[in-house]
Amino acid sequence: MQDIKEWIKEKIKAGYSKEQIREALLKSGYNLNLLEETVEDLNKETQLKSMPKKSGKGTQLTILLIIMILILATVIFFLSQLLKVPEITSEQQIFELVQKPPLQSKIVSNADLIFNQSGWFGSRPADILRVNLTLPDTGAWKGNGLYINYSSRLVLEDIIILHPISEYEPRYLEQTIYLPNEKKLFLILGLRNAGMIATNATCTDSIFKVFLTDINRQVTNKLTEFVVEDKGELTHYAVDISQYKNRPVTIRLESWAGGYCGIWNGEFGIVDYIDVINYRPE
Repeated sequence: MQDIKEWIKEKIKAGYSKEQIREALLKSGYNLNLLEETVEDLNKETQLKSMPKKSGKGTQLTILLIIMILILATVIFFLSQLLKVPEITSEQQIFELVQKPPLQSKIVSNADLIFNQSGWFGSRPADILRVNLTLPDTGAWKGNGLYINYSSRLVLEDIIILHPISEYEPRYLEQTIYLPNEKKLFLILGLRNAGMIATNATCTDSIFKVFLTDINRQVTNKLTEFVVEDKGELTHYAVDISQYKNRPVTIRLESWAGGYCGIWNGEFGIVDYIDVINYRPE
């Protein structure tokens, strides 16, 4: 059967008409459908030959383009994650504590603000912190507050007084640290206002603002602010900073003028400790 189809193809290519081939097939006793099948086969062969052939070079370019698109998509994804700035959004992430929790001083150096003879805050008690100076010993804390070794009136030792420089310029205390890859991380602070002792006023308070700077992204977020009235004792706060884990950051505390008792009215802010712990304090 294949031989007769090849014969038909040869005749068609030689220029014989379909009528002439049909008549020859009929005389020889062949099925006339063979002519139609052979013509259909020839048409398919012609279509295949007319189709453009894909070169190896074109295929390689297509594969390369797909790879480049995948790489670009991956880079865009990781950049979007990197540039995503965490924000404190829930009020439950910032809360007041009943008492001072145990300090760890593992992530933050010298969380309890203890003075020592090597001149951590200076060469003597009550020395002013030098702005932007890498301090001896731990070389950790920077700021422009006043260190007090012991205050008999406040019954507190190793504290920093942050009184604003002016109505529009704060004093500050900061430290650059590395937040480890822990499940939970809380910034804890012991703060108070001592304006009534210092000025004999009937109402004094301090505004403390807490900032966190992501060193890698060069982005600073204001985590929260506390208006602390002079209640005669420390107030203890905790801020959940777990979403900033696994990166270097700068923790900065600023004391501003203002508050419920009016501006420039006994803004003697007291800092007793600043630490970062890896558990939720109570």
